[in-house]
Formats: sequence, structure tokens, C-alpha cells
Amino acid sequence: MATVGGGADPSRTGYLCLLAAAVAGWSLVDVEHAARTAPGMEHYRTRNNPTGGRRTPRVPAEAASRLRRQWEKAQERATTYHYAPQERPERDLSELQGIVATVERMLTAFRVSPGRWTHTEHDLHDSTILTAIAWLSLRSGARDVAAPLRSIATLTGIPSTTVDRSLRRLRTAGWITRVREADGADGAVWRVSEKFSTPDVHVGPLHDMTARPPAQLFDIRATLLTDLEDRLEAGRHDIFTRGGLGPTARRIYEALTREGHNDQHISDRAGMPPSRTRAALARLKRHALATLTRDGWRRRVHDHRDRLARAFGLAGVLHRREQQYGHEREQWAWWNAELIRRAGKPTRRKTAATPRPVMFHLTDARGGPDMWPEYPRDADGLANHLEAMRYVRAGALQQLRDLELAA
Repeated sequence: MATVGGGADPSRTGYLCLLAAAVAGWSLVDVEHAARTAPGMEHYRTRNNPTGGRRTPRVPAEAASRLRRQWEKAQERATTYHYAPQERPERDLSELQGIVATVERMLTAFRVSPGRWTHTEHDLHDSTILTAIAWLSLRSGARDVAAPLRSIATLTGIPSTTVDRSLRRLRTAGWITRVREADGADGAVWRVSEKFSTPDVHVGPLHDMTARPPAQLFDIRATLLTDLEDRLEAGRHDIFTRGGLGPTARRIYEALTREGHNDQHISDRAGMPPSRTRAALARLKRHALATLTRDGWRRRVHDHRDRLARAFGLAGVLHRREQQYGHEREQWAWWNAELIRRAGKPTRRKTAATPRPVMFHLTDARGGPDMWPEYPRDADGLANHLEAMRYVRAGALQQLRDLELAA
């Protein structure tokens, strides 16, 4: 944010500042405060002067509206990186080369085998889930990636129950392999199977085979990552949930870019029959999500997905799902901690109690204030999961623990 005057491209610099803030967990209030003085956010205070010369101040209402729109886009982008694995330095490029080849053949299969990946709603969900796992593998550079159920659901915008069914279908069909089952709070580890990466038949001596040079390999990887990220981010929106435009419109919207292409190109990219592609394009155009130019079909310059979601009464659906997934994770961690404690191994919460000045610390058989509270049970001594979820949703676990210590 310290780039003087926003640098050579204030618009790009300003958006990168917002993206960094979104990844760091800033709020809109924090961003608005920084936008008043941060040199790198000059774009949100002033605009280019049409006659040349110094930039001119923006109208406050326009500046606030522009900042809010760009902040929403940055938050959507940050959601993808929130669930991304950490990149690791590559030592042996053979594994990365195999991952790149797998992803390339997967995208080719989506295009040339529409009967398998786009015939039904289940097929569309399967291909989206497979895309998410492939993206995790490609970004981390590892064939085996930890992909918890709810993390995939958040990454794709598909309900967790649907994700679970898709994973089962993909595993049964042999498209993915479960390397390790979920264990407690740790999610399952998955791998995209070798069905997509059948090696080409080579005729002649092995020394005639030429591997991709590292620079070319990394360039292809970067291109594939951009493609997969764009697909995931374009389709992960309230308007494409049930009750909205649906998975077919989502797939066509994912296939669109900022550049114009004819409907046959979009049909090939989406793996959809031309008739379904044309029908979906007409629907997207009717809802101002796609436009037809001299160069062909492309996405609209201004993103109207939020406005359309509000019109359909779907605004906030994915946000509420993500909140619910967070509650379910916390309850599951609480329940696992209870099982471990009953086995004689007390556990602390990952999020410790907020430190506050006290004259003394209360403890009990469980330990101090940073331990999990007693899990709710009914009169028969059975775990009461509904009551536990009510405590989690109310954010009352620390209060419950404090009451236990004060009793």
C-alpha cells in the first residue's frame, strides 16, 4: 500500500491492495480507513483527468461505491486462496509434470466427452468437484491433497451433501482415489486418478524423448491455474445455487471470458452440446450476465451477479452456508475433544480463550479456561448434539466454560 500515487497503474495497484487486505482478514471499515491516506489506494480517491495533468478528486459517493464493489470482488478472490494449500518448493519436477499432464487431459476430457460430464446435473457437479481437487493438486504441486468436505463445498459453492455424493460417484468410477480417510478433525486426502494421464505411446529409443523444459512447464502450470481459478470463482455465486440460474447456466458462464468468442468455441470450452449452449447464452444475456459483440459472446464488463441474486432472493446463501460449515467444524472439534478427554487425554481448543486481566485463574478437573467445556448430555447420559449446536451458534462456549469454573 506504500506505492506512491498508485504507481504506473493506480487501478491495478489499488485492487492488489484490496486483495492483500482481504487475504489478511481485514474488514470493510479497515479498508475504508486505509483508502483515505494509503498511497497505493490513490485510485479510490482520485481519477484520471480527461484533459491530462494531475488526477482529480472523486465524488465521495462514487469513491465509496467503487471501493465497495472492488472490495466484494477481492473478497470473492480471497475465498479461493483461503482454502488453497501452501505452495512448496519443487525439487523433482517429474511429479509436477505428471500433475500438469493430468490437469490438461482432464480439461480435454471435459471438452470431448460431454456425455459424461454435462449430461445431467449430477455430471455437472462431478466435474466441478473434480476441477476443485485438480486445482488444489496443481497449486500445491502434490498429487495427494487434503480436501475436507466442507472446504470443497465452500470452494465450489456446492452444498456439502451434494459434494459428498459427488465424491462417492467419482471414487466409484475411478476418477479420484481416497488416499487417507478423514480422521477426527483432519479431512480426507484425495488424488486425481491416473485415468486422465495415460502416457502417450512412444516409438523409438527412450533417449529421443524430450521432457518439457522447466520454464515451459511453469508457464503451462500458471496458465492452467489461472483457467481453473477463473472457472471456480465465476461459478461460485449465489445466483447459480438452487432456485437461481442453475448448474447449466453456471457452466456456460464459466466458459465465457472477457474476450468475445463464437458459440461453438464456448460450447467446446464448456463441453456442452451447441443447442444447450445457445439456450444458456440466451438466458444469460436476458439476465445481463453475457453480451453478444462483433467478436462473439463474452461476459459483461460490469458484474451483475449480486444484483441478480438480490432479485431472485438468493443474496447471502453461500455466506450463510459458510457460517453453518464453521459451526459444524467447531461442534465436531468439540465432540472429538470430548471423546479424547473421556479416553484420558485432555485437549485445548485451537482458539484459546481471550486473555483478560484476572487476579487468579480458576481450574477444575478439565484444566483452565482454555479447555473445552462439558459436552451437553440429556437425562439418559447420551450426547445432545442439538443443544451443542445451539451453544456453538450462540458463540457461548467460552461463557459455558467460565460458568463451569465459577460453579
